[in-house]
Amino acid sequence: MKHLFVLWVSLALVMLARPVAEADDYSLFLRNAQNEGVGAALVTLHALDVQTPSVEPQPDLEVRQRHLQFDPGILIAPVGSAVSFPNDDDTGHHVYSFSPAKVFDLRLIAGGQSEAVRFDQVGPVAIGCNIHDNMVGFIHVVDTPWAVMSDHSGLVIIPDVPDGRYRLQIHHPDLRGRDKVYEAQIELSGERVVMDYELDLRRSRQRRSRY
Repeated sequence: MKHLFVLWVSLALVMLARPVAEADDYSLFLRNAQNEGVGAALVTLHALDVQTPSVEPQPDLEVRQRHLQFDPGILIAPVGSAVSFPNDDDTGHHVYSFSPAKVFDLRLIAGGQSEAVRFDQVGPVAIGCNIHDNMVGFIHVVDTPWAVMSDHSGLVIIPDVPDGRYRLQIHHPDLRGRDKVYEAQIELSGERVVMDYELDLRRSRQRRSRY
């Protein structure tokens, strides 16, 4: 019995001494076939063998209607979050979406008014205005803490990513294919370098830096 107790203590000490997976930035550069940076792409990481921190709804998210545009034009929303749509314009707006992740219809939001919508399903949500066809925006509903948009140069920096294996997803509306997403499995360990990804975009719209 004494030997078993000593063995149990030894195993417990070994487990306590196991190194915790280090967390560091994961950086990547997105470009098209012309070697131009691709902005406004959503990059997400989904852990395959690493414990994922819980994702909680984020309060006070807004997509404002200002100067006949959505501001911001692209928003990342943790699943379960409610997003309000304040109208800063003098004219009314009719904000809607037919996206599978969220169908909604906010009829005639007058100037100064605001309504909120809860986004409880993961996926991209395209939003528009039935009155002003030029108004287009996107809300990306995510279930991972590692979700970042690329900047205008194509650079993406995702902070605090532990070593391990992940499913990488890159979303952009100009990507070829029905789902508009690039997927790959990656493994992060040790010293990290900026990874380079060439995206196969529809040529007629490659130069756009936003949705």
